[in-house]
Parts: sequence; C-alpha cells; structure tokens
Amino acid sequence: MTCDAPAIPRATTVLVVEAEKAQRQIVCHILREAGYGVLEAENIDHARRQVSRSDTVIVGDSVPDREGQKLCQEIKSHRDTAHLPVVHLAKYRPRREQPTDEAQTMMAGSCDAQLRTPLRCSELLTTIDAMMQVRWADLRARNLGEEVEHRRAELSLVREKMAEGLVELNEKGEISSLNASAERLLEMDSLAAIGKNFHDLVHAHQKLCPKDCRLCELHSPSVGVESVFHRPGGSQFVAEFTLVPASEFGLGGGTLVFFRDITDRKQSEEMLCSLEALASRGRMAAIMAHEINNPLESVINLIYLIRKQPELSADTRQFVAMAEHELALVGQITRQTLGFYRATEISAPVDLVELTESALAVYERYFGAGYVELRRDYGEDCWVQGFAGELRQVLVNLVSNALDAMAGSGRLRVRVRRSRSWKDHNVQGVRVTVADTGQGMSRERRLQLFQPFFTTKGARGTGLGLWVARGIAHKHGGELRVRSSTSPTRHGTSFSLFSPFAGAKQDTQPLAHAFPERKAA
Repeated sequence: MTCDAPAIPRATTVLVVEAEKAQRQIVCHILREAGYGVLEAENIDHARRQVSRSDTVIVGDSVPDREGQKLCQEIKSHRDTAHLPVVHLAKYRPRREQPTDEAQTMMAGSCDAQLRTPLRCSELLTTIDAMMQVRWADLRARNLGEEVEHRRAELSLVREKMAEGLVELNEKGEISSLNASAERLLEMDSLAAIGKNFHDLVHAHQKLCPKDCRLCELHSPSVGVESVFHRPGGSQFVAEFTLVPASEFGLGGGTLVFFRDITDRKQSEEMLCSLEALASRGRMAAIMAHEINNPLESVINLIYLIRKQPELSADTRQFVAMAEHELALVGQITRQTLGFYRATEISAPVDLVELTESALAVYERYFGAGYVELRRDYGEDCWVQGFAGELRQVLVNLVSNALDAMAGSGRLRVRVRRSRSWKDHNVQGVRVTVADTGQGMSRERRLQLFQPFFTTKGARGTGLGLWVARGIAHKHGGELRVRSSTSPTRHGTSFSLFSPFAGAKQDTQPLAHAFPERKAA
C-alpha cells in the first residue's frame, strides 16, 4: 500500500478489523497520519465490543469472508449501528483466479464499499471521507426529519386540543380535515364531513346565507366575521369565524377556517340590553311614583277634610270613606314602587315576615275582591342578612307568577318559617314558601325555568324574572327551588326561597360581628 495524499485531520473514529498484525498496523498508521481516531480489533469478537464506539468500520482481507460477512450483517441489523459505513478490503486476484465462493459474494453485498489491495493511500482516505460525508448528510436529514415530525406532532396536538374549531379547505372550498372542536361544534365526525363543501354545509338554508357571504370568498382573508352556522341535525348556532390562507402556515393552497360558538355571548349581550331597558323603565316608574305621590297626599288631606264636614249625609260619608280607602291603596302602591327603586348599598338584617307582607300588599286587590284566597303562615324571629329591595323584588316576582298561574282565581299559601339549608343542615335560616293552585308545570318546563329569556307568558314576559331572582338568592348565600305537579287531583306550583339568619336587628352591625361563628355574606 502506497500513500501520496496529504494528511487531512478528521474528527472520525475508524475501527480496523484485521487479523494480520503488520497489515493492521499499516492501515492504522495511515489513518492516524490523516487525523482519524483509530480502534483496532484482530477478530470479530474483539470488534463486536468496540463497534459501538466507532464511526466507520474497515474489515481487512485477512478476516475470513464468512466471519466478515457475519460481522457486517450484525452491524447493519442492529438499530444503533445500522448507519455505520463498512469498507471491505479484499485481495486483488486476476479475473481467471476470481473465486466463486458464495461467502465472498455475500460479503461484497453486505458492506458499503469494497476496495482491492494493494491500494493507494488516497483511495482509502477518499473512500472513507466520502462515506462519512454521506453518513453525516444522512444523519442531518434524519435529524431534520425527526424535527419536522416532532413539530408536526406538536402542531397536530395543538390543533386537536384548541378550543376553537379548525377546518382545512382545499381550493374548491371542500373540507380536507377538521379538528375535534370542529366536530363537536358542527356535531358531525370527520368521515362524514371530509369532501363536503363547507359553505353549503353550514349555510344549508339559503335564508341563513347573506348576499355578501364571506365563506364564498375564500381567497380573501377575513377576521371576526359573525354568521349563523347550520348543523346537519337541524340545530344552529351563532359563530365567529376567521379565514386564513393555508399558505401562511406553509400548507400549500386552500384556506383555514377558525371558528367558535358565540351564542352565549350574543345572548348575554341581549340580556344586558334587556336589563338596561328594565332599569330605565324602573327609573321612569320611580319618577312617576314620586310625582304622583305629592298631589296624592294633597287629595288624601282634602278627602279627610270633606269627611269631617257635619252636614254630609250617611251615603256621602260612605262614598268618602271608600274614596279614602282607594286613595290609601294608591299611596301604598306608589311607596312600594319607590321602595323597589331605592337600592340599599349596605347589607343589613331584614325581617322577611314584614317584607313578605309588603310584597303581598301590592296585589291586595286580588285578595280583597275574593278572587284569590290568601292563607298566611308566619313564624317568629325571621330575620335574614341582605338587601331589602332585592329580596322584596324576589318575593313580588314569586307572588306575581303565582297569581298569573291561577288566572285570577285559586288559593295562594304563603309561609315564612325558620328552617335549614337543603345543602347543609348545619346552616340555619328562614324559608319563604309561595304555593299556588294553578295548573302546574311539566318537568321539561321546570328544567328551563331559571334560564334567561325562557318565559311561559308570551309577549307579556321577559324571561328574566326567575333568572334574576335565583341570582339574588345566590348573592345572599341562599337558594331558590321549585316543585310542581300537573296531577288532576293535586296540581300547583311551590317556590321556596331560603336565606341564612341575620341574628341581630342592628342596621349598622355587619354580619361578621352579628355572627362570629359564620363568615359574612
């Protein structure tokens, strides 16, 4: 072996497997001079123990072909060493002396390169260098491939876990893929959705599709567009969607559609508008009550003076007494209206018996005329901590609903008693029960009763009364529950409001001081 190539440092370790010591030393010397790290092995057993520490393997011509072929196969079959280049140094023989041995033929097929000896030093170094470059390129490609797969897996995980629906469309607007959130929002699986036109799917009914529908203009990016999406099952929801060209994510042609369900948000916006409208009406009603109350006081005084006139006949005195009674009722209604509007900023102990009576007084005409029979059952010491105006609002709402349910005739039972919480029997308080003898409600209606905008009164109802009432009950640390029966023999509805005890009548005493063992509401 001759060497006329300059030595070039290499950061590579070569394992030389050669049975003949002199030949092995020559090859190792050439490699060390060229800057390679060298490991030596005189047989395949020794080579097996060192192959994991090498970057390439040279199998010398003194190693029997069958043993060399076996070593190559072991190297190529093991996961950790399959990437190592293997060079076989074979003795040169004239063509007529070429062996036909099957082992040597298999040896040539098991290694990555085969060189004939004697060979030039440059030939050996060039071969090893070329094979190492191929190996490093393969490793870089493999690492890049693993990185791409890792990033792809991360992207796929984010895609599946994101709360927003994501649909990938091809250039024709047909669904190529969709994530789990999109399946949930559209209520259909991927197999049923792929291949369908997304616009035709979510805007199945022409009336849901505006003339300038942005889903028909997939090539124009859109952000925050609101639209009604139709589901295959017939239901629909308000969606906010964004269109993004797939090319921005390196996904080629097509469009990505990000969308989410904003039905609850739209309902909340409508609810706020309705509450603001109710608040405005309340303010107007309070102003009117205030303006009515001033001249009303004057009329009541004049009636009193008339009644004191001695020359009035008995009939006239009776008429004056009736007028005085009706004016007193009007005055009570105006005071109640003002009481609803005037909010208390600080929570204070409230007598629920007194508060219940004030709520019933609003509907005195129903009870006085004999249309509705009123039965009261009041206990003692029924004080709770809270805001009187808000609790009165709840009680008036419950009484009003009961009267509407009985259509002006029936029996109303109102009970105010000390009791315990349904959830925690250690919590004591007061329970107000308002029960009517109306037609009752089905289970389906009861399940929807406390949802906003649900009403059984048609155009007369807002669907917010009981929803607000339950919110007030929770704000006071209490509960509002309902029971109802549609039985022909025993029908009606019963609402129960529970609120914790106040324990003291001092208006300025905070609840934490009134009840040291309990937290403030």
